[in-house]
Amino acid sequence: MNGRLLEVNNLQTHFFVRRGIVKAVDGVSFKIDKGKVLGLVGESGCGKSVTAMSILRLIPSPPGKIVGGEILFRSEDESGNEEEIDLLKLSLIEIRKFRGKRISVVLQDPMTSLNPVFTIGNQVGEPFRLHEKLSGPALLKKIIEVLKRVRIPNPDVRIADYPHQFSGGMRQRVSTAMGISCNPQLLIADEPTTALDVTIQAQLLKLFEQVQQESNMAIILITHNLGIVARLCDRVCVMYAGRIVEDGSVRRIFKEPAHPYTRALMESVPRLGKKKRLFSIEGQPPNLLFLPTGCSFWPRCSFADEKCKQEYPPITSIEGDDYVRCWQYSGGTVS
Repeated sequence: MNGRLLEVNNLQTHFFVRRGIVKAVDGVSFKIDKGKVLGLVGESGCGKSVTAMSILRLIPSPPGKIVGGEILFRSEDESGNEEEIDLLKLSLIEIRKFRGKRISVVLQDPMTSLNPVFTIGNQVGEPFRLHEKLSGPALLKKIIEVLKRVRIPNPDVRIADYPHQFSGGMRQRVSTAMGISCNPQLLIADEPTTALDVTIQAQLLKLFEQVQQESNMAIILITHNLGIVARLCDRVCVMYAGRIVEDGSVRRIFKEPAHPYTRALMESVPRLGKKKRLFSIEGQPPNLLFLPTGCSFWPRCSFADEKCKQEYPPITSIEGDDYVRCWQYSGGTVS
């Protein structure tokens, strides 16, 4: 059954440091429907991971703090009736019931997200112990089942192994098993393929496709790889300097990218058979402590004019729910 699952409105997450306030997430809004895959793309430091951690209320405090916005999550109560909950208004005890059960996460580096002193079976079994109160043979059966689901060979034997005894790809499969163990409604995958070689990446992406189709869970996929976005995602949000500069369907964005930053990201992708110098975006992303006035991208944008330097652009609707934030955009062109 489709329908809205998560709606983030004007989310603001700031880090209060000695030199000032880092606005890591500054007014981010997006939506994801049940059973759909949303991609969050952009350069390092643009706010993708902080956005994901804000949804789960995992921002370290101090120095971080969610200072504004709402995160509306539609779920079923004990009677089976659908209710809309603002995750930012839940207590710490209440939000812990969501983590791993209704909303789960697969982190980028499994060697740091897995505890080296506990066995694989112990760690994969934790969500079952916490949320389903399983123990003994019933717990062991569930652990083996979810490891089989992510294609871990000989799971009944390997549950006694430690993370260092697994390859990088297998460790990421274990992290995925922990993420999907309780069949969450929403899975956040934070650059799950970054540390893997191309062959293992392809295997893991196929695994994500199968898991998503089997359980109809929604996925927020954070990645630098536009090829992964094209393969897995239904919609994509392009982030820059803590804000979403373009939000749209994958089909439209790959065919007609509207924001100059989105176009630059597309141009930066290497293409087989084209013998020309690889395109790169000039300059560096801005220091979030000292953002330029106006549009944050104007120092790197070849289309920028005086208006871009003075005032941040409002939302311009493109088609349906698609939108862009750019003064230069007009009817499908950047002039």
